[in-house]
Amino acid sequence: MLVLIIGDMFIPYKAHEISQVFREKLGPNKIHQILCTGNVCVKEELDYLRTICNEIVVVRGELDDEGVSNIDQTVLTIGGFRVGLVSSVGILPPRDPAAYALKQRELDVDILIHGGTHKASAYVYDNHFYLDPGTATGAFTPLSPKPTPTFILLNVQGTTAVAYIYTLNEDGTIGVTKERFTKDE
Repeated sequence: MLVLIIGDMFIPYKAHEISQVFREKLGPNKIHQILCTGNVCVKEELDYLRTICNEIVVVRGELDDEGVSNIDQTVLTIGGFRVGLVSSVGILPPRDPAAYALKQRELDVDILIHGGTHKASAYVYDNHFYLDPGTATGAFTPLSPKPTPTFILLNVQGTTAVAYIYTLNEDGTIGVTKERFTKDE
C-alpha cells in the first residue's frame, strides 16, 4: 500500500502552490491513501489532494480554515501497523524527540506521523518509526527560514514500511532518500 504523507502547505497564507515538479509526481491513481499533518489551510487545497486520492485523513493545523479538519489526532491501522497522525500543535516542547516518544506511547502506535518542523525526517527510535513530511511548499517559518519543499511516500507491506522522502532540490530536480522500518513481532 502506498501512502502519501504531506503537510504544512500553508496555501495561500505563506506559499502560492505546490511545485509543478511535485504535482507531476503526485498524479491520480498512484496513491492508496493520504495522511496530512495539517496546515492545508483552505478547502481548495484539500480538494486538490482529493484529485490524487479520495481516501484522505487530515488533522487540524493552527492555520487551517474551519471545515478543513476538526480532529487534532487519530489512530489508524495500515498493513500490520498502528499509525498515529497528530498535529504538532500539542507536542511540547516542539522538535523534541522525547516529546514525540511520549505522544507515541500515549497513542500506543508503531508509527507516529507529525508535522510542524518544516523539515522532513524519518527515523527509528526505541523500535518505533517517526515520520515528519516537512513542508510540501517550502513555506517559511522562523525556526526554518529557508525550508526545502518535501513530502513522504510510505510503502507498507505487512509489517515492513519504507519511507521515501522526496526533496525538491534548488536546481528543480527531485532527490529521494529512504528509511526502512520492520516491526518486531
